[in-house]
Amino acid sequence: MSRSSDDDDADAYDDGEDDALEDAVRDLIDADVAHASATAALRRARDAHGLDARDVARGRGCEEAHYDVVKWLNYVRAEAEKKRGTMTKEAMVEAIRAGAKARAWDDDAYLKPTLEDDGALFGWEAYVEGREEEEEEEEENEDGEDEDGTPSKEEMARKLRVENEALRVRLCEVMTAAGMVDEAS
Repeated sequence: MSRSSDDDDADAYDDGEDDALEDAVRDLIDADVAHASATAALRRARDAHGLDARDVARGRGCEEAHYDVVKWLNYVRAEAEKKRGTMTKEAMVEAIRAGAKARAWDDDAYLKPTLEDDGALFGWEAYVEGREEEEEEEEENEDGEDEDGTPSKEEMARKLRVENEALRVRLCEVMTAAGMVDEAS
């Protein structure tokens, strides 16, 4: 029995849909909600629930911020999973916010992923470092040039932000290597 090209097209569509689902990032609070990216999931956590990964990383050294955000993400997911169905969503979010504020996430047990293949653990840096705004600007202005062919202000600002971020990371690495940054703080 032969298959029609319509069947092949349907299979190709299904494969693309499966890939998109595999790349989706589950919401930090609502288990049945998926987002296209870690940035989208983290924005929703911030906007809808008052849980912001940027608050965790703010003022921390490079390595400390990394581990803190990973622990925070796993803490939020673990607490949401534990409390889901035992209280109202509002009470659950309030309890998680209170625990996060008290740094209940600051336990090495939360270095272990709560969710297998958690896309948020692989993509949080873009959100925390503010790179998601740069990506949106790139999508809006693909060529990055004004009508006369010169780089647009947005493109120049984007390049400066990228350069500044690279310099910040390099400075942090050099300061850490020179013992100027206390890795325990």
